[in-house]
Amino acid sequence: MPSGCPAMSEHQPQTSGTITARVPDGPAAELAQLKEENARLRARLASKSDYIRRKVDQMLTVMGTRPLRQEELDDNTLIDVDPLGILVDSFAHILDHLHTTNRELTENRELLQTIFSSLESGILLIREEDHVITDVNETACRSLGLKREDILGQLCFSFIYPDCTGACPMKEQNLKIDNSERMLRAADGHIVPVLKTVGRVMVHGIPHFLESFIDITAQKEAEAEILALNDDLEMRVQERTAELIQANREMESFSYSISHDLRAPLRHINGYINILREDYGGHLDMAGINCLQRVDAASKQMGMLIDDLLSFSRIPRTLKNPQTVDLSQLARDVTVMLRETEPDRQVEVEIQDGLVAHGDVSLLNMVVQNLIGNAWKFTARSSRAAISFGRKRQGERDVFFVLDNGVGFDMTYQNKLFKVFERLNGEEFEGTGIGLAIVKRIVNRHGGDIWAESSPGNGATFYFTLASPRQP
Repeated sequence: MPSGCPAMSEHQPQTSGTITARVPDGPAAELAQLKEENARLRARLASKSDYIRRKVDQMLTVMGTRPLRQEELDDNTLIDVDPLGILVDSFAHILDHLHTTNRELTENRELLQTIFSSLESGILLIREEDHVITDVNETACRSLGLKREDILGQLCFSFIYPDCTGACPMKEQNLKIDNSERMLRAADGHIVPVLKTVGRVMVHGIPHFLESFIDITAQKEAEAEILALNDDLEMRVQERTAELIQANREMESFSYSISHDLRAPLRHINGYINILREDYGGHLDMAGINCLQRVDAASKQMGMLIDDLLSFSRIPRTLKNPQTVDLSQLARDVTVMLRETEPDRQVEVEIQDGLVAHGDVSLLNMVVQNLIGNAWKFTARSSRAAISFGRKRQGERDVFFVLDNGVGFDMTYQNKLFKVFERLNGEEFEGTGIGLAIVKRIVNRHGGDIWAESSPGNGATFYFTLASPRQP
């Protein structure tokens, strides 16, 4: 064959046509004859090139690669390649890829089966069309007390307690996910409470429900135990509350009896003191008159102590009528009363306007009266006595204070300050030692706190807080 014709490999199909040779009429005629034969050969191979290109493109499409472009594989190149070799290599690649994919699918299937079997949750695969169980894991078998073959093919409703009529929330309500509690009946008849989740899946193109559930028997037993403990605790609280109410009533009754029983002898004592003073005062010398005055003072002190004890015992545990209270006005009223009691004393009293609190007006009046009364009492020796009642902001709360320039006290003994019968100044000033205990109890009843700062000879400052009213 002339050199101008493309060479064919040993794998290429041979053409069946016959080329008719003519006697050359010189070099020009021979060249013309070769060109004509070459054209006829190309025309006959063109259809085969198109066929090969289409099949290669089809193969590449199956393999997921793009088709050939004309510039990538022209007719000359396509005729030179080995189409059968390309197909064999390509199918070998495809088969290798299929083997790899099949191996991965098998591994994934085994992994899913292992997970499916070893899950602590029970798993049921239910065909949506007829509610038949098509697969079940070992946990579900243990929960129901049945073998796998005894569960497969059964209707999912057959294990529900109480007996189910076939209603399916997933279908009736067109749910994607159903989370709820159910009761299952095990093979031995005992009831198993479960928390289940149902979703939709496709298995081999068939709609299924995938139901997973966990046994919540332990949780239900714990809940029942907690409810029983709560009921028992509630009963004990009620019993204890009744006991406290009874104890408070007995305390009130006792306080009244003490008041009545102690006041009667005091009245007799005071009566005889008055008789002695009026009828026999002229027969007593100075020592006798002094003794009589001491007895009279002790009797009055005893009366004050009884009053304070009763006030302390009668402070309610809860506020009966909380309302907005003008502490500034209460302080002014207390100051007027003190000035009327001791008109000769010159005491500078400064009361900040707008001091308002929320609470029981009678109890808060006792707080103001005791604190300002103490400041008045302990400034008796000051040449220029001064008392201040005000408020300052501390963080997010209001702090009220009563400040004086009296005798003060040693902070070493501050832990005794608000205890009953504790008096840091001894017998130098009159008092029962109950006033500050009353103040503390009232402040605590109002959800507040009280404390003091002082030093001997430098006065004292008492601070107290009250809870803000609850917002509706």
